[in-house]
Amino acid sequence: MPTSIRFSLRAAAESEVDWIADQEARFYSAADAVPRETLHEWFATNPNIFNVVSDRAGARVGHFNLVPIKPDRLAPLIAGTICEADIGGDDIFPAKERNAVTRLWLESIVIELASPYLRARALADVFAQAEVALGRVADPAKLQSLYALTATVAGETLTTRLGFHKVSSRTQREDGHDVYRVSFADLQRALAIDT
Repeated sequence: MPTSIRFSLRAAAESEVDWIADQEARFYSAADAVPRETLHEWFATNPNIFNVVSDRAGARVGHFNLVPIKPDRLAPLIAGTICEADIGGDDIFPAKERNAVTRLWLESIVIELASPYLRARALADVFAQAEVALGRVADPAKLQSLYALTATVAGETLTTRLGFHKVSSRTQREDGHDVYRVSFADLQRALAIDT
């Protein structure tokens, strides 16, 4: 890891899915946290979805989940007629179909550090390494866009900073959250500027 990187992003092990579920339960409302069983179902279909953020000592401080949802389920998720918890293992592309993925859903990014400076640093490091995580779930040459639901003020700030634009308003969605989209090309430009 380069010395400028203080926090690393690595693929999660199956044994870490419960830890990720616990972290989501602490940071999101009960209605917004994806159930533990659903996360395990996703892992069984495509383990590349899950990434763990660790400090230099190897302690886990966060996670970053990118879900390759099949188009017939992504459309109603964007429209707000279903929520993330409604996405089953059959609704996502398995790892062996990585080359078919053109859109990703940023399901969760959590950094659990008390210091605002270290949280910001960890986020910067995550996005400096994001293309590797994206490449595990999709072929970057075929990736067109990323979507994200904002369940926190920090999430809304982050999506705006990275060039996401609102595509579905909270007033029209069952879950009451805005959904944002960014083209992969625009995200690459934003990451080159911000990292």
